[in-house]
Amino acid sequence: YGLFVRGFDLDGPGELPRVGFAVRGVPKESEPPAYGFVEPVKDRPAFTAARREAFVPVGVYLDSMPLTPPEIRRVVGMAKDSGANLMSVPLFGAGWALEGELLTYDQQAAYRLDVLLEAAQEQGMRVMLRLEAGAQGAAPLPASLQAYAAEGGGACKTLDEFWTSLRARQAYKKKLRYIVARNAWRSSWFGVQFFEGVAPPAWWLDEMAQLVYDLHPYLVVQAAERNEQAPADSLRLNLALLSSTADLRRWRERSKKPAVLIPKPGEAADVRQAWRDVMAGASGAMTRGIPDVGSLAPLRTALHELPWTTAPVDAQRVESPYPFSAVLLSDSAVLLYVEGAPEVESQPPLPLGEGRGEGAFWETAGAPLSRWERAGVRAPASKALPQTIRVPIRRDGTYEAQWKDALTGELLGEPARARYRDSAELPVPHFDSAVVCVLRRVGR
Repeated sequence: YGLFVRGFDLDGPGELPRVGFAVRGVPKESEPPAYGFVEPVKDRPAFTAARREAFVPVGVYLDSMPLTPPEIRRVVGMAKDSGANLMSVPLFGAGWALEGELLTYDQQAAYRLDVLLEAAQEQGMRVMLRLEAGAQGAAPLPASLQAYAAEGGGACKTLDEFWTSLRARQAYKKKLRYIVARNAWRSSWFGVQFFEGVAPPAWWLDEMAQLVYDLHPYLVVQAAERNEQAPADSLRLNLALLSSTADLRRWRERSKKPAVLIPKPGEAADVRQAWRDVMAGASGAMTRGIPDVGSLAPLRTALHELPWTTAPVDAQRVESPYPFSAVLLSDSAVLLYVEGAPEVESQPPLPLGEGRGEGAFWETAGAPLSRWERAGVRAPASKALPQTIRVPIRRDGTYEAQWKDALTGELLGEPARARYRDSAELPVPHFDSAVVCVLRRVGR
């Protein structure tokens, strides 16, 4: 094939030399792992990839990115090796900010983004781009928006002025057009988060998200932080980023759109907290930073056992002798997560309190640690009495239960089949930290 390029400017038309390129078909069986765009499912808090299968985001939330192509590819590889399928990366750090001056885009930063998305495509990863960062309220403009201040060519002094300034919104739309036009063809691009640390007004989100959707209708994962101070839902927003389980509960009461809990600043990569987040009803999970190799794979594999795109999946608390236990419940499968050694009669039960914010149903004291971990000792194994947990089921029938270590994926025992009605009583194997049981309906 040949490509002829003709351009026009104030001096008249101009032509570039002919550009040749080859096109080859890719059989479906050899499509790359990240082939196809991710889209939200209508009226369900879930996503689908290439409109064929469910995509449950299990990701890493990175506070910074390296600058050289080899290091960028190395970080993508580390994220993949952890078992994640998504990376959330900032575009406002040193060397990554695109707009140093108003309407002037840094080509070195744009090239680094090219490398990131290309490496993610090759390794089957998706990338969420966090475009800006700031603080809520009438604070001065954040560093990532200095191009919109007077010294950068703009006329804004605060974020409130940035939201309302017609000139600022017009210039920001041009930046969005540049980003989308340059990268729209890459299916490794999961979506955009407009701001970190700020919940933009719903009307501003509607205006910007509509522009992105008009430019790239398949890039529909458009995320923003929401909280009690900014509860109004944007019409185009289709992924809410929340900071507490209380916010998650309120969001679930008024919206069917997906929601994910944001790891707290300074929080270590805690895979158990990621488990807790999805068991509280989040549409996916993220750790702050990259955890150990393979540690997110059991979570990702277990979540894809559930029919997210075809049937409701509900999170429920389960009473048990363990510090934390909860289920994800669907018509054909149940996912049970259990953490911590069981309580014994000599010790009072731990309060089922809070994990992220007020009103959740698990314990925390600044970090999700068991009583024994806080005391600096190894948790005792459950050797006194066999422990069982009763979990609800939606459909009577024959089920197969398989226990696994939630952090390593190691199988714990053989699959066990039994017929249940209304609920299933499951014996819990001995474990050190956390286990998960996948209960599948296999017959009547």
